[in-house]
Amino acid sequence: MDVSVIDIGGNFIGPALGFELLGHKVSYFSDRHGGPFDFLRSRFSANLEQPLLHANLVIYAASFSDEAWALELDLQLDAPIKADEPFFSTINPGQARIRQKFLLPRLACVPNLVMVDMGDSGDVLDPDFLQFGMAHFKRELPVYGHGAKVQPFPFLYAPGLLDIEWRGELSDLHLPPQKRQQRAGALFAGTIGHWRYFGRRRLLLSRFTTAHPEVQVQLIEGGYSQGRTWELLQEFEYGLYLPGRGDLCFRMHEAGALGVPMLRLQDFDIEVPKSYRQHFPMDPGLLKRPQEMLAFYMSTYHPVHAARWILERSGTSGLERPTAFRHDVLPASIST
Repeated sequence: MDVSVIDIGGNFIGPALGFELLGHKVSYFSDRHGGPFDFLRSRFSANLEQPLLHANLVIYAASFSDEAWALELDLQLDAPIKADEPFFSTINPGQARIRQKFLLPRLACVPNLVMVDMGDSGDVLDPDFLQFGMAHFKRELPVYGHGAKVQPFPFLYAPGLLDIEWRGELSDLHLPPQKRQQRAGALFAGTIGHWRYFGRRRLLLSRFTTAHPEVQVQLIEGGYSQGRTWELLQEFEYGLYLPGRGDLCFRMHEAGALGVPMLRLQDFDIEVPKSYRQHFPMDPGLLKRPQEMLAFYMSTYHPVHAARWILERSGTSGLERPTAFRHDVLPASIST
């Protein structure tokens, strides 16, 4: 099947790679360039300079809710915009309206169109997001829903880790069993004080350390290379899973792909599969083993499952089935 992906911001590149892995012909357009994206984009059948709207399936993914939220609050409006370049990359949410004005009328003629909101503002639903499309998905869909025909899409992937996976080098990151979980306590590696989090992560960490003074908590906000940080995640007893503005963060991808036991400090406020709660428990006594975390990734969270999620829930899985399933980028198992 020909799949055209329009990925504004780059947060959908993981699921797009999942479609490629399933054997579909993926044409990919994004305003995101540089770093790991340059290699990942090279994996697709067509690395586009303009969106392709003629395909068996067209997927338009963007942070619709974040852009609507920022525009409503007049945030980041001092950043540049370009009215004559609809896909100019900028943090100014006004550019989103320029993009929508250009793109939405053209999307109205697309028969098999799927819209995906990859923003982390779960309480916001952009009207433009619902204007067109046969199916609508939202990464941060609250458990109370919105009273609209929107389905959850609980997947998010770290581009740097995807780069290593798709180069076939993920097993090189896996520490041998004798080096795993050798450091006492818990580790959190990520941003804590970003203004978008409204102090949420600091509060949860404070509550955890107060309730569990016996646990040594190591915080890493910088100073280590990405590779060293991933090693440390495997060396500690377990990692801490902290929501930011949204409930999903790169820790879920990292924990699964690297086989890191992870403790969740707050229940999910969005719709997620039961296995997420099982493998990211709130009770330290229910922490999973590294092998179980990797099995979770392979069976539930790998990008191929994000692609299948879209196909199965958008009614497009029967358009055309791939003839081959590629195994060359799947991570190896952790030895016991």
